[in-house]
Amino acid sequence: MKYYFAVVTFAKRKVAAKVYDEFNNFELELTNLRLNLSVVPDDLVFPHEPREVATEIPDGFDFNAGKISRALNHSTVRLSWD
Repeated sequence: MKYYFAVVTFAKRKVAAKVYDEFNNFELELTNLRLNLSVVPDDLVFPHEPREVATEIPDGFDFNAGKISRALNHSTVRLSWD
């Protein structure tokens, strides 16, 4: 299994906190793959150079919010036997 990570910087702490609260443990498009967000210290030195860098949203990008099931992300399933 491969793991990938991305580092995102925010200009305001309030925005970073909102993104963390909203998307930590968020399921990606009904795949059962979940985001694991962490705070990276400013003085952390990464062992390798980044493979790709993005500074803006690509032209033609379309976010399909219809594939995201917020009900499943915010529900607790309990199994019970009769």
